[in-house]
Amino acid sequence: VKTAFGKEITKHLYSEITAPIMWLHATDDNIANHTNVLDMKSIFTKSEGTVKSLIPAEFGFTDIDHMKFFSSKRKSLWPLALDWLKSNS
Repeated sequence: VKTAFGKEITKHLYSEITAPIMWLHATDDNIANHTNVLDMKSIFTKSEGTVKSLIPAEFGFTDIDHMKFFSSKRKSLWPLALDWLKSNS
């Protein structure tokens, strides 16, 4: 993300956001892998943030990948986000 500043991203306010953020990522996600999530998290300098890594097998899944979190077949994962939102709103 930072490498796009001044190029693709000419103006941003990421460093002004103060709301808490929870970063969820699946360990089998090749796009939002742990390193990329930490990089993205680092630009929100005024936000308290937590990172949660989802290991598919721990939830009884063979995969979660980048988008399957949102699938109704993975709805047992949704309380992770919903409960966090309820406690941080």
